[in-house]
Amino acid sequence: PLPEKKTPPENAKKIAVVGAGPAGLTAAADLADRGYAVTVYEATSGAGGMLRWGIPAYRLPKDILDYEIELIRRKGITFLYNTRVGIDIPMDTVRQNNDAVFLSVGTQSSRKLGLEGEDKTGITYGLEFLRKVGDKDNLPRLNGRIVVIGGGNVAVDVARSAMRLGADAVEMVSLEQRYEMPALPEEVAAALEENIIINNGWGPNRILGNGTVKGIELKRCTRVFDESGRFSPMYNDKETTTLKTDQIVIAIGQAIEQDSLDNMGVASDRNYYRINEITLETSVKGVFAGGDNIPGSATVINAVGAGKRA
Repeated sequence: PLPEKKTPPENAKKIAVVGAGPAGLTAAADLADRGYAVTVYEATSGAGGMLRWGIPAYRLPKDILDYEIELIRRKGITFLYNTRVGIDIPMDTVRQNNDAVFLSVGTQSSRKLGLEGEDKTGITYGLEFLRKVGDKDNLPRLNGRIVVIGGGNVAVDVARSAMRLGADAVEMVSLEQRYEMPALPEEVAAALEENIIINNGWGPNRILGNGTVKGIELKRCTRVFDESGRFSPMYNDKETTTLKTDQIVIAIGQAIEQDSLDNMGVASDRNYYRINEITLETSVKGVFAGGDNIPGSATVINAVGAGKRA
C-alpha cells in the first residue's frame, strides 16, 4: 500500500529542482523529508530521466519506476511536467519564487562523430534510439544488420535492445580493448552471451552508402589514452576493415543541450556547470547543481550521490 500524501508546512522554505532524473529525484525526496516545500520542473512528460528514457525495460521495469516515483511524490513534492526552465519559464522567475535551486538537467543530447556521411538515412543516435525503445506503444521493429558505435553502457543497452527488437545481427565497435571498455564488465559479458559481436580496438573511418547506409569502414585504434590517462586516441589509417550494415546507431556519449547551458545564468566549463566541489553550489549563490551536468556522474548511483550531497 502507498503511504498518505503529505503536505509541506505552511512556513516551509521553497526549493526548486530542475530535472527529474536520479539526482533531482534524490535531492527532492531528501529535502521533502526535512520539511522543505519542493517543486520539480521536468522537461519531458514523465519523471525518471535516464531511468525512464535511457535504461530499457528489460533492465528496469517501468511499473517499478512508476511506483518509486509515486512514493517520492507523496512526500509532498509538486511535479511540473513538459516545463523547460529557461524556455517555458525563465530561470529568473524560478529563482525569485524559491529560496534555492538545484540544477539536475542531465545530458539530453547525443554526441556526434563528425564523420562525412553522418547525415545518411539509416543513422540514429543512442539516446534517441533508447527513447523510442522506452515508448512501449510505439516500439521500433528492426530487421537486417545493426552496427552500434561505442563501448559504454548506453552502447551495450542499444545493442541488447536491438537484438530484442528483431535485428538479424548486431555488432558493436569500440575504440577500447575489452579490458578498457567503459561499460560495466557484467554488461559486456551479457552482450557477448546474446551473440553480439564486439569489435575492440577499432574506430569509424567513413560511412559507406549512396544516400542510405550500406556499411562502415573502420580504422585500427592503436591507443585510446595518453600517458596521463586522458582520452587521446591514435589510429593506424593503413589498417582498415569494413562492416556491412543496414543501420548504424552512434552511442559515443551524451552532452547537455546548449539551451540548458546558456539559459540557466550560471557559469559553465567544457559542457558542465562549474561548481564548488564541496557544496556543489554554482557561480550563483543559492543555485546548486548535480548529476550528469557536473563532472564525475557517469552512472545512476553517482547521480544519486550528487543529489544527496547537494
